[in-house]
Amino acid sequence: MADRTIRRLRKLITELSRNDADKLLEEIVQVAADICAVEHAGVMEIDAVQGVARPVHVRAAEGDQPQVLARLAAGDILPASAAQEPVRRWIGEWCVLSAPMPVTTRSQAVIWVAGRAFDEHDEELLVRFATAAARALEAHRDVETAVRMLRGVHAFSET
Repeated sequence: MADRTIRRLRKLITELSRNDADKLLEEIVQVAADICAVEHAGVMEIDAVQGVARPVHVRAAEGDQPQVLARLAAGDILPASAAQEPVRRWIGEWCVLSAPMPVTTRSQAVIWVAGRAFDEHDEELLVRFATAAARALEAHRDVETAVRMLRGVHAFSET
């Protein structure tokens, strides 16, 4: 391959590699909190078979994260979320709203918000956002795959 082609291939790989999965997830959680006008939000991964939920990203005030996770674990929000339907539950004085994120993974992903009373409008908004966010995460995964493939093309083009 010509040097110009190799340079352009490197540039394409560099541009596509700028995607940061952690930053994308952080932005998704931040927007969910903003959409529902709350301070607490997050994404959790649920293994429905084992009945285990794992926080993937949590947005809470500094030092508040352990308390937020304890509240989620104390309520029935985690097992209820495994049903892949929107869930609205009160945990003490705290209302939690969660919506499934339709991603193609072995486990289930759920986005949640907490901190005030939620209504049907909030639920509809969060469900729509969860679907869009899942598509963004899937697209990001596709870009990561493309970058790996392009690196292979690049490696073979230099030999």
